Amino acid sequence: TFDAAAPAAIAPHRTVVADVCGRVAAAYPRLGYCQGLDYVVAFALRAACLDADVATRLVAALFDDLGDDLAGLFEPGLPALKRRCRELKLLLDARCPRVAAQLKRYNLHVDLFAAAWFQTLFVYVDVLAIDVLDRAWTVLFLERSFKIFHRLALALFVTLERDLDACRAPHEALEVLSRLTSAEAHERRRKLRQKAATAQASSPRRPPPVLLPPPPPPGGAGGHQQHSGPPEAPAEGDDESVGVPPTGMTVEKTSPSSSPRGSPPPPPPS
Repeated sequence: TFDAAAPAAIAPHRTVVADVCGRVAAAYPRLGYCQGLDYVVAFALRAACLDADVATRLVAALFDDLGDDLAGLFEPGLPALKRRCRELKLLLDARCPRVAAQLKRYNLHVDLFAAAWFQTLFVYVDVLAIDVLDRAWTVLFLERSFKIFHRLALALFVTLERDLDACRAPHEALEVLSRLTSAEAHERRRKLRQKAATAQASSPRRPPPVLLPPPPPPGGAGGHQQHSGPPEAPAEGDDESVGVPPTGMTVEKTSPSSSPRGSPPPPPPS
């Protein structure tokens, strides 16, 4: 069932994907034949740089860590898949009531779309970028919980909330929801990436800013003013510049009563 909708980097390696699927089936005999396990194996193979042994260990780690939560997606009767879809429906009612009302209005069941999402661990969703899937799988390995995929499903429905509100017929709502897993969505995402890469390559590169050295302090590096000639006479009336009184002014002795505030008085004469 590994078709053209799978990641382009893995498509030429169908034989390796089939080999890893056979190893997983031999290691876990209770698994049944399901469309979706090949997507999980293909994404693990991509993460393992096309190493079949490493990819097999990754998938085995998922089954060992998640147990029935993951194995039940592929067992006969699909018990875990049905449970996941019911959980998502309850989450939609609580978190996204508008989306839930629209789906109920047109008699659209969540499992029509979410079954493929959960059974492929969201590899089947074309609108999700590869780095988003990488992050989701990383959280899956760290938390060992299926919560991350419920969060992704809620986020996808929230992005379509306005479009679903604008629908006036069931076929329009189906068309809106099919954007998440359509080949057109994958092609549109590829064109947007190509356009962004072209714009970045064609944009002129600005030269790095030239950092000018700070101006020297007045009077040289030491901060002292240098004079090349004789000192200038103080301006008339400027009695705070130097301690020499201006011309024509006499200086009287300071009496204790006229001493500045806060300064001690002079000692009495002996």
